[in-house]
Amino acid sequence: MDELSEIQRRTHAWGARNQVTFDAGKEFLNIIHPSSGEGEDFKMLGTIFDCKLSMQSCIEHVLSKARPKIRALLRLRHMFSKASLITQYKTQIWGFSEYSNGALVMATESQIQRLDKMQRWFLHELEITDLDASKIHNFAPPSLRRRIGLLGFLHKRVLEQCHPYLLIAFPMQVFPDHFQIFHNRTLRTFLDEVISHRPLYFRSVYGYTHIYNRLPQSLVDSSSVKTFQSRLTQIARFRAENGDSQWRHAFADGADVLEHCHGH
Repeated sequence: MDELSEIQRRTHAWGARNQVTFDAGKEFLNIIHPSSGEGEDFKMLGTIFDCKLSMQSCIEHVLSKARPKIRALLRLRHMFSKASLITQYKTQIWGFSEYSNGALVMATESQIQRLDKMQRWFLHELEITDLDASKIHNFAPPSLRRRIGLLGFLHKRVLEQCHPYLLIAFPMQVFPDHFQIFHNRTLRTFLDEVISHRPLYFRSVYGYTHIYNRLPQSLVDSSSVKTFQSRLTQIARFRAENGDSQWRHAFADGADVLEHCHGH
């Protein structure tokens, strides 16, 4: 913190020499570290981060805004059909509850489950199981939607339909001839460069490259992100309809992908 304060002092001195004034209200000194993080929560691109990257503050913010809206919806259940209420949930809740999905993957499983529990509470009040909601209303659990969304993000990069900087951040992996791979659109994982905090790495978007790289060729050959995500949704729904109790955890890791995706 002393070093950061010295850098701040020198930056202000530079500003004084060059007639530049910095807004003190937008300055803060933080150390971001899973166990030794220090500093107050901060907002970046509309998402609240804590310095230990637990994402608890972000989840608390989502819950504090979503729960009153859900209660308001439930008060109107005598006026609308269940299908209409679910549609309104998609419109009014998913919009902001899923805004930070790219960062929420860093949260621990116990924190993530709080968002799933919130949606299950809504369905419980409507007397609908999450299985029926998924099959009939295309209303999948938040964690499943998050995983499918992040895999769709990586597929968008593979199709090169994203910002040029993302092409650099997620380069394609080049393998020697005859190297055994699952498909020919493999992304580089950067796992060989991770020297510490591997659990945090696997909870990041880069962790999802390991899952994407194990998808079957037929899936990654999808010509659009919409088609790709629809096919992933169909696989999860097929598992649910066939009595697989783990369908809610579809695409959670590479082993799950290898067991359930190949052959679809």
